[in-house]
Amino acid sequence: MKLDVLRTTMEFNQLTEEWDHLLRGSASDVPFLRHEYPAIWWRTLGSGEWSHGESFIVTGRQEDGGLIGIAPLFFTDNRRGESALVLLGISKCRISWM
Repeated sequence: MKLDVLRTTMEFNQLTEEWDHLLRGSASDVPFLRHEYPAIWWRTLGSGEWSHGESFIVTGRQEDGGLIGIAPLFFTDNRRGESALVLLGISKCRISWM
């Protein structure tokens, strides 16, 4: 398996078709996991709940290049002002460890 970290909005948006195709074949095909939801969340940083963040979308691909997994993460400061790598789409108020 090959892992890559996508850091730009353009790279993130280029995943749309593959992301949704992968999701359709999964047991978790729900609207909140489709590419559209995290893309909107990222553009607004949770409607402004997070003041800033850096994208760290990790993809896993087979030897032939086929997408087999995605970990949508972002790097930001937590509630205590410490650097943290967290799931994209998460709410600050729902994380007790932050």
